[in-house]
Amino acid sequence: MNAPGSTLKMTRRTALAGAMGAAAVLGLSRVGVRAQSTPEAGPFSGLGLPELNVTITDTGYEGIPSTLTAGRYLVTATANTKPISGQQQPPTVAFISPTSAGMTAADFLQILAPPPASSPEAGAPPAAGGHQGGGDQHLPLQVYQMPFAGGVLVPSGQTAQAVIDLKAGEWIAWADDPSIPITPTVFTVTGDVPADLPEPASDITATLIDFAITIEGNLTAGKHVIKVQHHGAQPHFLEIDKGPDTMTKEMVQATLDGEMSGTPAAGGMSESDLSPVFFAPTQSIGTTAWYEIDLPAGTMLAACFFPTAGTGVPHAMNGMIDVFTVTG
Repeated sequence: MNAPGSTLKMTRRTALAGAMGAAAVLGLSRVGVRAQSTPEAGPFSGLGLPELNVTITDTGYEGIPSTLTAGRYLVTATANTKPISGQQQPPTVAFISPTSAGMTAADFLQILAPPPASSPEAGAPPAAGGHQGGGDQHLPLQVYQMPFAGGVLVPSGQTAQAVIDLKAGEWIAWADDPSIPITPTVFTVTGDVPADLPEPASDITATLIDFAITIEGNLTAGKHVIKVQHHGAQPHFLEIDKGPDTMTKEMVQATLDGEMSGTPAAGGMSESDLSPVFFAPTQSIGTTAWYEIDLPAGTMLAACFFPTAGTGVPHAMNGMIDVFTVTG
């Protein structure tokens, strides 16, 4: 526990772009995470799923066909990238479809584009009433109508896997962060998702709703398969960090409330109290994704910081956190 007055700067990485007249990049920075590397024979190898093998380079994504058939995919991502100076988030390939929101991929990519350097929005200070922790980040309403399928986060030079579902529509593979200069890839998914899909065996389940997280299952140190299921109306992502053994849910919430109000909680936590463990990119209602997770023993914090529709307040500040213990 830190000295009184310290705050928990746990806000999410740059997420999406807000549109207030002209497109502007949101400044939702978040702590880095330890990605889960996967050997060639990972936990999903025997399912017979169609495979989507993606190579992340410094400038784009390789290996994504222009057209895929709707279904459940084993996504294997390899990061052939150089670390970006000052960027804590490892390379990511995440998947979002603007189709059901009545937008094309080109429309959405225009929203993601930063404003020209000469525009009034470029370099503008935060709006009055916004706090440095990442609140008041308003996103276009269409973003909340778009399917997010999850994705894969992987450290440079390594490989990681996830199992995700892709339904019919136009999709965008992107870095889940418009500040990262990796060019998105647009592709089309056709047909219907098969009714009988093989499901990976998992021994931990994370359930995301508006606004709560539950983590259940075999919470022991070591490698597991985690099923991340989304039952909330708003998009959510999942990050898990290891904290001090004295950490409680009440302590974290008090610290977040203090950051939101600008009055730090006495005896609050700070970012240095947390070590990144796991991150699952944004998902939307009705989606499920599976990942390998390597849990250390100790006290963990699960949280989502996606902006709340209408207010922009990060979901964690609405109570979307959980604290749980992993035994050795």
